[in-house]
Amino acid sequence: MVKTKTLAASGAALALAATLLAGASGPAGAAPRGEVGAAVVCGDLAYLSDPANATGQTTVAQATGDTGTAQIRAGWYNGKRYGWAKASSYAYNSLHVMFEVDVNGDRKADCRYWKAVTDRIYTAGKATHSSSAVAFRACLLFDPAHSCNAAATKTGWW
Repeated sequence: MVKTKTLAASGAALALAATLLAGASGPAGAAPRGEVGAAVVCGDLAYLSDPANATGQTTVAQATGDTGTAQIRAGWYNGKRYGWAKASSYAYNSLHVMFEVDVNGDRKADCRYWKAVTDRIYTAGKATHSSSAVAFRACLLFDPAHSCNAAATKTGWW
């Protein structure tokens, strides 16, 4: 009976030690057990319907091609920094300016916002985020059903 208690106690001690070690020094960037951060989703990022109201607007990325110029713009609204897409010039009235948002770092759009350039030359905006996984890009497209991957004029991810 003593051996059973000793083995049970030793097993529990090893399990506790493994848990503490994994939490304290697990794989690079791993969070301690019970403290795993929630993934960012598009809905977590604040939405700005009209970036024309933002202050301190600047162009942070730009691409010019045969269809025109696509920009990622950034500015401040109510204490938050936002990004959005803008067409600063365009060669065809049938174009759309697209704003893509990646929230998980794979540099594929997790959400997209677009406007026909004849309606408004900029999209709605999304708040920037401290996570390097969150990034924006802009492009000019004829068909907004496609992603910026199909665009002749697109910015890199910012």
